[in-house]
Order: sequence, then structure tokens, then C-alpha cells
Amino acid sequence: MKLLCLALSVVITLVPANLAISQTGNASSQTSGTPKNPVPAQVAKDCADKIMAKVTESKMKLKIVGSFSEWTFSSPLARAVHKGKVAVIGAPSASSGFLGSWKGYVGCKYDIQDKVIVFKEVVWPAGFPQRLERLPGDPQ
Repeated sequence: MKLLCLALSVVITLVPANLAISQTGNASSQTSGTPKNPVPAQVAKDCADKIMAKVTESKMKLKIVGSFSEWTFSSPLARAVHKGKVAVIGAPSASSGFLGSWKGYVGCKYDIQDKVIVFKEVVWPAGFPQRLERLPGDPQ
């Protein structure tokens, strides 16, 4: 039984972070334009620039429709492992294409090294929970 628990904890820890991200605070405060944990403007701009560069490169139709806020890992074990080592920020996004429109979130994951954040990767909408509420800027 102990071996099973150990194996399960290793699997949970190694699950890609973008599959286990959830909002800090409640959902309505995060997406209403007044996030509970706002992100400094320079970090938000850096993330938005990196996202839009990837969007342009891949010819996606995605736009950011809200402000960035801090996100965390949904698993308590992942939170404990990554606390102080990884920062995730996200913003509401909307995309449209031949399959219809999608409301979600997009963001960036940063490593924290000696109290300095270092960009690691863009986190696409599939890495966040789906957004159900409508915001200004969403496709019709």
C-alpha cells in the first residue's frame, strides 16, 4: 500500500503544471476586472507579449479580454512542491475559428530563481478551466 501511495504521489507531482492550474480566490473576483491577486504591469505586459508572439506565429485567432491575475496549482501536493519555485499568471481570453468560439484563459508559467522570475512557457487555454461567464470583448 505504501508503494502505491508513493507511486501515486510521484505521478501527481510529475503531471504537467498546465493541467493542474486553478484560480486563487473565487472565480468571480478573478474575472471581474478586479482580481484578488493582481499582477505587476511589467510582468503582465511581458506575458501578453509572449502570448501574442506565439498567437501570431501560429496564426491563431485568440485575444486577451481581461486582466492578468495569479493562479495556483489545484492539487495540494503540487502546490506544496512548487510553492516559491513556480509562478503562474493568467488572463481571460477568447478565440474563434472554424469550430466556433471558445472562452477560456491564457497565461504564462515562470520559474522563481533567487527571488527573480524567469519565463518558462506559455500556458494555453487547455491548461486552465473553461470560462463560462461572458466578458466585454468576447466573440458574439
